[in-house]
Amino acid sequence: MNKSILYFTFFITLFSFSQKSELELWGKMSFKEKIKKKLFFSLEPGSRYNLDNFFFTKQFLDISLESTIYKGNLGEWSLDIGGRLTKIPDQRGAGKRQYFTSYYSKKLRVLSISWRSRLFFEQKITNYNKKYFRNKITIQYNNSDFFRPFIDGEYLCGLNSNNINKIRYSFGNSFKISKKRTIKLFYRLQSTIEANTDKKRIFGIYISQKL
Repeated sequence: MNKSILYFTFFITLFSFSQKSELELWGKMSFKEKIKKKLFFSLEPGSRYNLDNFFFTKQFLDISLESTIYKGNLGEWSLDIGGRLTKIPDQRGAGKRQYFTSYYSKKLRVLSISWRSRLFFEQKITNYNKKYFRNKITIQYNNSDFFRPFIDGEYLCGLNSNNINKIRYSFGNSFKISKKRTIKLFYRLQSTIEANTDKKRIFGIYISQKL
């Protein structure tokens, strides 16, 4: 009975989004290089494409440095600092973002739980608050290389308005192709609180490559 209610609620949510939302495709590649012990450099180009009207909504490039602070029985904790250059339609020049991130993950038998907190500042990006604080929680099945389904939830809070600006829910699967390459496929629902009609359904593919 409880499962039936859960499935019913899930499909009703998908139906309500499909009636009022835009459909997008998000793609990103991540290249990660170990500089020295516990220090990593990442380069991440990405783009987002509107499938309803056939145009790029955003193109970006992330550059970051990540340091592992702790790795042991209590889990793994790391910090990073980075920046993003962004290009969106009708915008002169590139938008700039600076961010600071805390990552924590813990394995629980066949499951892993991760929590990402990020503070970022943006300039020259239309329809965005200049300061954001975002939190993302992910639960993933990790007992297989090829079958690693996950679900996650994230909220983005505009600090200058003190309100939650966006909410995202995702589910998908992560395929470990080799020791250094992973492909993640997902479906995401996004809602913007300030404009209740601004909803998105998103198909995504992220490719991660360790160098």
